[in-house]
Amino acid sequence: MKVYHALWPLFFTLLPILWMASCNPEPEFPVVPKIDFESVSFKQGDTGFDTLIVRVRFQDGDGDLGLGGEERDPPYHPFDPLPKPNGNPCLFSDRFNANDCPGLPLEFDCVNYLTPFRRGQDIVNDTLYIEINENENNFIVELMTKKNGQFEVYDFREKCQPPLSGRFPRLRDDFNTEGPLKGVIEYKAPSSAYLALFRNDTLKLRIRIKDRALHDSNVEESCEFTLNDLLELGECA
Repeated sequence: MKVYHALWPLFFTLLPILWMASCNPEPEFPVVPKIDFESVSFKQGDTGFDTLIVRVRFQDGDGDLGLGGEERDPPYHPFDPLPKPNGNPCLFSDRFNANDCPGLPLEFDCVNYLTPFRRGQDIVNDTLYIEINENENNFIVELMTKKNGQFEVYDFREKCQPPLSGRFPRLRDDFNTEGPLKGVIEYKAPSSAYLALFRNDTLKLRIRIKDRALHDSNVEESCEFTLNDLLELGECA
């Protein structure tokens, strides 16, 4: 079996902060995680990278939350390559090959194609046709910009930029032990493009998390903000 990995640069860090009662009886929560938006802030860096910081409160009945960076096998793999009948993956050069690789987009884009990619231990400098696996990440963030009074999702992948969504780490060392968890996840996403793209735009975030069983939490939306406002006021809560 051939294993493929994406080579998107890592541009986020995640800090889970847990408060768990040690003396009080364990609370009863559903096994589907629940989140509540807490705040969003924005920090300018000294190295050319600024950071968007999102905080959400969470609770989960069985505590199966978090993914390690090394967990790249199904169901947490980044994407699925479209195979030819002989088992080899479809590449950009196969887009006119209707027999083996029907329906490939004729123009390159960063949603359907990936280059370079890793196959096993080798980096392949070719262009792979992919279907993105949404279960790769467990902290899902969409940034929305306000246009003519309506919010529209800004698709970072369409612009060939790394998406905002990512992973927060395992909140338990041993997932054979079940029990409720609650706390705050602080998600930090650095980028050099925020101010150039969105300095004065009115923005909003749409946020959800996934547990290891692939249960989706509820969807929360942030307050409306501009980056300049966050720089002046500190945060939007």
